[in-house]
Amino acid sequence: MPARHKHWVRRLAPPGTGLLVALLLGHAPAVQARDSRMAGEAWIGASALHTGSLGAMLTFAPVTPNDRPGWRVQGVAQRGYYRYALNAAPQGVVRGRYSDVSVLLGYEHNKAAYGFMAALGPSLYTKDLSYRSPGDGAGSKLGAKATVSGYFSAEQALSGFALASYSSANRTKNLYANLGIGLPHGLSTGPEFAWMQAPDYRESRLGMHLSGIRAGPVQASLSLGWLRNQDGQQARHVGVNARMAF
Repeated sequence: MPARHKHWVRRLAPPGTGLLVALLLGHAPAVQARDSRMAGEAWIGASALHTGSLGAMLTFAPVTPNDRPGWRVQGVAQRGYYRYALNAAPQGVVRGRYSDVSVLLGYEHNKAAYGFMAALGPSLYTKDLSYRSPGDGAGSKLGAKATVSGYFSAEQALSGFALASYSSANRTKNLYANLGIGLPHGLSTGPEFAWMQAPDYRESRLGMHLSGIRAGPVQASLSLGWLRNQDGQQARHVGVNARMAF
């Protein structure tokens, strides 16, 4: 499927999730260069609430090229940080850092006007906290991650993407959705929404994205929005996502 029919989601995983989307992941449709069997992606995001993440994903199409329906194998690695209020902690704040490594096997059905993907695989999640409390989930855990995603594209006028994921390793739920309105030169822009819930943290984000930015073989997107955490605090959020097929 030509790249112009694919609408990218910025896979900027909320702090503590290990992946929205990761990501990602069933993640956003991969770059669809003709006959390509490999696609790479990297992302970074941060907010003024001292949250952020960076990560990378490699997608391999072992049976059919990425521009055709078929099986997908995805390797994902991510690291991030966050913090939240807790009266019992020193200075009333808990600071957390996490890492997440996943290998997912999925099937993607892709057409020019619509597509969907479902993936499942093991995930190793590690979380370090500046202050420990019962049930905080700190340490390393091996579990399963499942993702389901879908997209539609009405030529280049309007497109959309949605994703839902769950990780048993850190008991985290994620939802993401966006719409894209076509602009000249292959660009698109529109609203996006993200929500996540973990045992010790939750947040939501509403903003806008600009997708289809090109620099040679690399295609990028920019995300700007407003983030709200479980303590009711709000702040600006910014993220950048880059990907290419090879």
